Amino acid sequence: MMTKLLKILLVAIVLLPVNAFADTAKSKSKDKRADKTEWFRKMKECKHDYLAKKLDITNEQKAEFFKLYDAKESERFKAEKKVRTIEKSIRQKGDAATDADYESAIDAQYKLNDEIARIESKYAKSFSKVLTPRQLFRLRAVEREFQRTLMEKRHNCPPAKR
Repeated sequence: MMTKLLKILLVAIVLLPVNAFADTAKSKSKDKRADKTEWFRKMKECKHDYLAKKLDITNEQKAEFFKLYDAKESERFKAEKKVRTIEKSIRQKGDAATDADYESAIDAQYKLNDEIARIESKYAKSFSKVLTPRQLFRLRAVEREFQRTLMEKRHNCPPAKR
């Protein structure tokens, strides 16, 4: 009886740290997702503010424009995510990746350019109902300007913790 109890106690002692580690890993994973979600939310808000200011978007235009803009960005993100998933699978395969894997990834990358052009064109038509021609013309330049501004700020900052 005592040896059985001792075995159970020993197993519990051995498994307790494993369980605690698993819980900690799950918690860290949830924290990372929450941090990433919060970062994306803040970045979206920052981008909205930047675009609104630089394009002189009126309060009347804001709601409709950003509803469309966010839909465009979401479609674009989904298209880019498909390609990133293919690229990630090749990286995970490492040396086991075949030429066919690489060719498939290259094809997906080029098709992504076509898909992004299709999305941009589709939304340009919708944006033209909300923005003035001048604002619509400047939109792409202001988006690039926003990205450059972020890159410059990032260049002067220490790398993010991963």
